[in-house]
Amino acid sequence: IETRVFCQSASGVERKTYPPERLPQFAGGPRDLVIYHYSTGWPAAVELLGRCRGFRIVKYHNITPPE
Repeated sequence: IETRVFCQSASGVERKTYPPERLPQFAGGPRDLVIYHYSTGWPAAVELLGRCRGFRIVKYHNITPPE
């Protein structure tokens, strides 16, 4: 299984990640799968996911406040 990680910023793993703008070129096939981990609003995500074909999963996880 071929996988890629897309993110706006990374620390220590920059060479293993791709900028989000490149997502549609890698997820353009009908058998491709995109799993988007969502916790806060990011308007660009709607546009990027809309340009992807195939399966799309949105995984919501809240942000636990520090105590």
